Amino acid sequence: MSDIWTIKGQAGKAIDDSARTLAQLHCEGLAVAFGSLRDDELTWNVWLKSMAEVAELVPDIGQKISLHLNGSRYFFGHVTGREPAFDAGAWGYAITVSGPWYWLRAESISSEVEDETTVVQERAVYLFDVGDPSNHLISLATRAIARGMPLALGTFATCSDVPRLSLRDMSYADAITDVMRLVVDGLVYFDYSGADGTFPRLCMQRRDMASEIGVDIALVATQRLRLRPRHDLKISEITLNYATRETYGNKRATAYKKLTAGATGGDLPDRQIITVAGPEISLMLPQDLTDFVVVKSAPIDGHVGDALEIWHDLLKAGQASVAGVEVYEVPIVESVFLGDGNSNGDTIIYTWPYEAVLVITDAEGNTLSLADWPYYLTKGEIKDWWKKDGIKSVMARVTATVASFVIVDLNSTAVVPDPRWAKILGATKKTQYTKVGNVLKYRHLWQAHVSTMVPLVKTLWETNTTLIRQEDWGWFNPPAGFAAYLLATQNWVPWEGEVPLATDETPPPNAVGSVLNVASWVPEAATMRGMISGYSVTPATGQIAYTLGPPARYAFRDLVNRFRQSGADNIYWLGGSADPAGPPDFSILDEDSTSWEINEDNTTYPTTENS
Repeated sequence: MSDIWTIKGQAGKAIDDSARTLAQLHCEGLAVAFGSLRDDELTWNVWLKSMAEVAELVPDIGQKISLHLNGSRYFFGHVTGREPAFDAGAWGYAITVSGPWYWLRAESISSEVEDETTVVQERAVYLFDVGDPSNHLISLATRAIARGMPLALGTFATCSDVPRLSLRDMSYADAITDVMRLVVDGLVYFDYSGADGTFPRLCMQRRDMASEIGVDIALVATQRLRLRPRHDLKISEITLNYATRETYGNKRATAYKKLTAGATGGDLPDRQIITVAGPEISLMLPQDLTDFVVVKSAPIDGHVGDALEIWHDLLKAGQASVAGVEVYEVPIVESVFLGDGNSNGDTIIYTWPYEAVLVITDAEGNTLSLADWPYYLTKGEIKDWWKKDGIKSVMARVTATVASFVIVDLNSTAVVPDPRWAKILGATKKTQYTKVGNVLKYRHLWQAHVSTMVPLVKTLWETNTTLIRQEDWGWFNPPAGFAAYLLATQNWVPWEGEVPLATDETPPPNAVGSVLNVASWVPEAATMRGMISGYSVTPATGQIAYTLGPPARYAFRDLVNRFRQSGADNIYWLGGSADPAGPPDFSILDEDSTSWEINEDNTTYPTTENS
């Protein structure tokens, strides 16, 4: 039975939703071409006899068109080209119908971004943290679907975690291409099977898991077959260079690191070196401020005097002259009965020192509790970078009463001089009665109020401790297993070229994403598993053609230039993302495609088709 090709359009349009054969639609030279990372296209010419046929045979720009083979959908798209044509006296139109990739090329990526005022707006940026490229593709496709693009989610082969990837000011097509740079053995394509009314499903397949298509050139017609094995692109060893920030001589320094997978072993160059992070990637790096301080701390409760002797300038300068000076944290109450020395026989109660003895406040005058700030610095100083590094500290104003006294007999005529510290601090002198045993005596008391700033902390450093300012930024490092993953994606021989055939067999559906073997030719071609990146069918002539090799958008190139890391993905800022946009919102999923399962071939697929 010969194949039957039919075309369906859209209700209410020039080509409506009834199935009509190519002959009924005057289709000449109809061909359908599929490709990875490029437009899938259905093209034909229609020649007209009258103006009236335009409304019957020429589709409208933007209308939906589906191509069917023996009743099953083979292609679906929208009319993107309707060019008037004139040839040898005949006139008509050249028609182009484009698949979903056309729409992915036509709109810029976007994600919802919150600015510093907490306002969320759509911005032309998309940021992926370390993760599986298949998840990146799902996220981009889901966002595109939410933006109204005519596609659905299909199967996606799992990969391995890849480094951070930031995308800006590019189309969805360019974004998908950038993601696929890190999936060298993978191809993106559309699955057009499915019922009318459903959209084609975006898929990604990797070479090891791809289905095989076998061609025996002894059984089909082919005039010319030239395929090129790219032995220069097979690698046996990969080295990933990156950088870290380490402490060296109490300063932050760049240290070079590397990861290696595999081992060289061939006669051809098969070692690849990739720089993932480091100063080589960015022409200019942010200023790198480094600082350190040696600190030591002690409990302050009950030891305010010790703190004042360290941090009060006059007390610190005159320590040798302030022996016996005490700092009073609470008032002392003493009662003295003067029955032996006072005609009234009164009991006198003294509270000394005479005013509030200890007040601790912050710079704004708010009272601080020593329970909240239990330690003070005995060595070192507070640095402005402590807050960024999470070290809790406060400069507290400590106001206290310091005093010393001398006790003498009541009948003593000796002059009691003011101590040196009292002169230094401008202390006042008071004389009181006191009893030593049952003997009444005089107490000469000198007291002064002192106030100074003391650094309080929440951390106890019992010994000298060096605190080094954390870096403001660091290098992004490759995720675990990244070197082995890149080796696996390239440890095979790619084949490039085209396999044109003429056959009366029913052509398979979109073959992009599968692999091809050619029998009855050179031995290595029988098991080459060449990746099919392009596929075309011309029904009238029975011609089909397989294109092997990488998509033109990111050709294999050479091992040196295969990977290029962006300077935007080179460094991160401490305590946050290097990109103010942040990661995309993965919760923006079409409600029909939020459930995922794992296939036996290690691919993922949505349990409900988005149509």
